[in-house]
Amino acid sequence: MSPGIHDDHVNLEVWNIHPDRISMIKNEDYLSDEDVVAVTEIELNIPQAKELIQQLQFAISKLEVK
Repeated sequence: MSPGIHDDHVNLEVWNIHPDRISMIKNEDYLSDEDVVAVTEIELNIPQAKELIQQLQFAISKLEVK
């Protein structure tokens, strides 16, 4: 279990890193508050996570046909 994540949930995070810092960062352990411009977090229960996977697979299959 990870702290801050509800039981039986999947947590997805997207971090927006300041453009001036991207090339300087080698390891996320070195991120400072100034490096991270924004964070988007989505916490999904298991049925929601499975639905997201299905939707992504469908979108990929449509692109692969082209």
